[in-house]
Amino acid sequence: MVRFMVISDDLTGANGVAGMMSKHCSVIVINHRLIKLIPGDAECVVVNTESRLIEPDIAESRVKSVISYAEYNGFIIGKRIDSALRGNIGPELRPLLKRTMVITDTIPEYGRFTEGGFTILGDSKVSILERLGGIRAMVTSIRGLKANASNLKGVVIVDSRTMSDIAEIAQVIHDNGFTAVDPGPLNAQVAGLYVKGKLSKHTINRVERVCFIIGSTHENTIRQIERAKRNGIRVINIRDSTDLSSYDNVIISFDLMKDKDYLNEDFIKQAAQFDALVVSGGETANLLINVSKANYLESIGEVMPLVGVGLIRGGLLDGKIIVTKGGIIGGEDTYLIIRDYLRRLPNVIEKNETT
Repeated sequence: MVRFMVISDDLTGANGVAGMMSKHCSVIVINHRLIKLIPGDAECVVVNTESRLIEPDIAESRVKSVISYAEYNGFIIGKRIDSALRGNIGPELRPLLKRTMVITDTIPEYGRFTEGGFTILGDSKVSILERLGGIRAMVTSIRGLKANASNLKGVVIVDSRTMSDIAEIAQVIHDNGFTAVDPGPLNAQVAGLYVKGKLSKHTINRVERVCFIIGSTHENTIRQIERAKRNGIRVINIRDSTDLSSYDNVIISFDLMKDKDYLNEDFIKQAAQFDALVVSGGETANLLINVSKANYLESIGEVMPLVGVGLIRGGLLDGKIIVTKGGIIGGEDTYLIIRDYLRRLPNVIEKNETT
């Protein structure tokens, strides 16, 4: 059995790439501390190292430890990076420097593409090279990647704009045993080339009540909350969430840095009465899963790129549907789109599309 593992620095990104990968294989998302709980028959795994905001040397050590586990257990490895190039990118790539790594930072659906070593989104242009923290890299086109594949070593940043471009890059990675590094689409494509997964079936309850748990204070998140509020979704502060029984759909909004102590077991028990949970903010998602004592998430798909949908396995929220997203992801109507997506979920979900 071929197995594929992606290493991610936060939970929202991990669940996001898992949603993309679920088109090709059954996927679980697990915290690095619980890595020994990975089932022996797991085809695809995304490991959350919780390392975006920690010291670089600790981040590097965590990634190195996950790589050792993956190699010992026969996983092919991919690395997820934040689409906005945040976090300890350089330190987390150093343990992979013996491999040939292919980086592209493209999500076509959001207009994000890679050109000349830069990530470009609208008027924003960010140097990938600068975010590598001193790691040297070659910049090339897809044509150059194909022409020089047999001689490539080290880190290669490849231009891309479309899913067709990403598919071409994935094929080169697969054929040459390279390591994919991207926010998700490339790793998902590579996983699909390696793993020919079996059909999995998930039975879920009908979703009527949704609790949005929003610890992100990003300006994009604030706009999303205001749009949802104007469309009838009640917004309350986590300090006022001692009794949520009267709400069908509610947004629990707070500043995680100030109010994280309120996201405790009592709050988890209140949230458990809802059919689905929507969590915005990587650190918020980490805390929710850790406090609930979950073992892992089992991916069942995605609402949109990097807005992953899963089932919580183990702990106080066992069997609960969870949607995660980063604060910067999506437009103003994203929460409404997520709510409507959840309401349309069938009782039986069959995955994947490659078999």
